[in-house]
Amino acid sequence: KDLADLLVNAACGMLTLIFWVGLRERETVYLGTNAQIAINNFANTINLEFERQTAALERIGRRWTDPGMNAVWESDAVTWMQDAPGARSLARIAPDGATSWYYPTTGNEDLIAFNQFSQPERRQAYETALRTAGPVVSNSLGLSERGPGFIICSPIYRASTLVGFINAGFTYQQFLSKIDQRTKASLHHHCEIYIGDNRVYDSLPNLENATNNPRALASVFTLQNRRLRIVMAPTAEYLQQNRRYLPELACAAGLGITFLLGLSVHLARKARASLYDAESSNCLLRKENDERRRIEVMLKVSDERLRLALDATAISTFEWNLVTNELQHSASLWAMLATSPDQTPSSVIEWERLIHPDDLANYRTDVALQLSGASAFIDPEYRVRNGDGEWRWLYARSKTVAYGADGEPTRIVGTLQDV
Repeated sequence: KDLADLLVNAACGMLTLIFWVGLRERETVYLGTNAQIAINNFANTINLEFERQTAALERIGRRWTDPGMNAVWESDAVTWMQDAPGARSLARIAPDGATSWYYPTTGNEDLIAFNQFSQPERRQAYETALRTAGPVVSNSLGLSERGPGFIICSPIYRASTLVGFINAGFTYQQFLSKIDQRTKASLHHHCEIYIGDNRVYDSLPNLENATNNPRALASVFTLQNRRLRIVMAPTAEYLQQNRRYLPELACAAGLGITFLLGLSVHLARKARASLYDAESSNCLLRKENDERRRIEVMLKVSDERLRLALDATAISTFEWNLVTNELQHSASLWAMLATSPDQTPSSVIEWERLIHPDDLANYRTDVALQLSGASAFIDPEYRVRNGDGEWRWLYARSKTVAYGADGEPTRIVGTLQDV
């Protein structure tokens, strides 16, 4: 009988221990899944911010084609730096690498006499930007006393001639800190980010390294040609908030051996299923990101082909916003009419001044048909005076592509061909 009681007690103790282990395993898997989700969210936000800033600097660079426009540059710089996380400076660089203008002046005095080509990492970024004719994120580099960081540079062209570069400097600590605040990753986790063996960000620098935490989780990502290792470890406060006392209660529930055993197996299986679902979601997310990047590359190639086709056929495009009465032409019109960008007509009135008097009446008749809505497409032929005073025959095709609530045209686009 004593032996039977001992066996029963031993069985109860073993089954209770198994249940306790199962509950603790579920708690560990739950914390690990949350940490993995936080890591993936952080990495995706970093990658999106890289792409967002490169696109923003490329747009600003298109406005900085004319030299000496310090007021425009400063206005753009102030607006951009309010939104750019961790940005330290925005500068205009001469083609020889010399800094010709920068903002803000306070804290960036070292840029006055600094040549961007003197640092190998910077020079490599500028060479890549010239080769790809687009914005480039540099490799990691030192930003004097501010610590490790990187730059984003993009070439500036005027009439297909390189006139300089736009350059933005970022420090990893501030850049990643802003993203951390956006994703709220460090709200529940001690976050560290490494590039190689160098730690470039630490959300809690006063604590012991997160890598030493037995509950820490790490993942490696390749973003902008750099390998980032993101480490997340739950904070003591977060562990306390998610602490469950079911294992202790299980020790007092020896009488429910069968129920507790079944529940233990169920919880362990559910925990493994949750981990598998998280891994599947991560794999799907990576595939979606790869597909999106592939589509973006295809769109860039398609845009380049369209531009080359228009240039090869001497065709210029235009857009007429009837709401604001603004007329915008593509850059190929400058070559077609032998004019400079500042002489390009920005309104229909200015455009009509260039039309031959003998063709003006027919032109206005065709345009009136389109503005009244009687015809959505017109293709007049008329003469236009170019910058040398000569008359050039142009074949125009224009189509109404947008209408207002009252049915009136609001947007017209078309092409101009020198015939």
